[in-house]
Amino acid sequence: MSHSHTRPASFSLDKWYMDCADPEGNVVIGYSANLSWKKIGINYANRLLYDAEHGVDSRTTLLRQDPPHMAVDTLTWSPSRLKISAGWKSLAPPIDKTLLTLPQGNLRWICHQPKAHATIQLQPQVSRIGLGYTEKLEMSIAPWELPFVELRWGRFLSATDTLIWIDWRGEVTATWVFYQGAQVNEALVTDESVSFDRGAFMLRCRETVILREGPLISTALSKIPGLKEVFPSSILNTYECKWRSKGQLTKPDHEVSAGWAIHEVVKWKTAPV
Repeated sequence: MSHSHTRPASFSLDKWYMDCADPEGNVVIGYSANLSWKKIGINYANRLLYDAEHGVDSRTTLLRQDPPHMAVDTLTWSPSRLKISAGWKSLAPPIDKTLLTLPQGNLRWICHQPKAHATIQLQPQVSRIGLGYTEKLEMSIAPWELPFVELRWGRFLSATDTLIWIDWRGEVTATWVFYQGAQVNEALVTDESVSFDRGAFMLRCRETVILREGPLISTALSKIPGLKEVFPSSILNTYECKWRSKGQLTKPDHEVSAGWAIHEVVKWKTAPV
C-alpha cells in the first residue's frame, strides 16, 4: 500500500550531547546524532577535546557507532572510531521537557543528567575525571522551521550548584533556567551571565576559551557530504560559538560558588548580526 499521497517523509533528529570538565578546566565534549529526512539518513559522532597545552582537538566519524546507553543512573558511550570510552554517573535527577509543539512536530529536551560524575578514557592512556552533563534532543521539527533566530544554552556545575539555561529569541522568545533541578522564573541570560531571583543569584563567566566558532558548514557539519544540496543555506550558515568559562555564582548570602561553565550562542542566518 502506497503512502506517497500523504505528507512527505518527516524530519527526525535525535541528538545527544555529553560533556565533562575536570578540576583544571580540561574539557571533553561528545555528540552522537541520528538524522533522517527525505532520503537522507545520517549517523554522526564527534568528540571535542580541550586542554590548555594542546588547545582544541576535534574528531568526527560518519560510520555507524553505538549510541550512548542509559541504564538506571549511568550513561556510557564508547564510539570505537573516536577512541574514547566514557561513563557518567548521575548526581542529580533528570529533567524532561517538551520545549516546543508545532503542527509539524515537537522539540523535546531530555536532560538525562543535569550533573554527573564523569570518567573518560582517551587514547593514548589519558583520562579525564570531573563533573559532567548529558542531554538528548528529540526533534521532529526541521531546524529551518524553528520560530527563533538566536539560541543561548549553557550549564554551570560546581561542587554545590547546578545551573542550566536555554534562551530563545525571535518570533518565539522564551527562557528556561533550572537551578538545583527546579525551574526559576524571570531569569536574564546573556553571553557572559545568568541572573535570577531579581539578581539575588548571579552567574558570571570569565576567563573564557573558545571551543568552536564559525558557520556550522565549516564546524559541526563540515565532515558531512552532500548537505549543501539538501539543507537550506540559512542552516548551513548558522553561526555558532561555544565556550568554556570559569563560572562564579554569587548567591543571596554573598556566598560564591566556583566551577566550570560550558555555554554557547547560535545565530541563524536570518538573524541580524
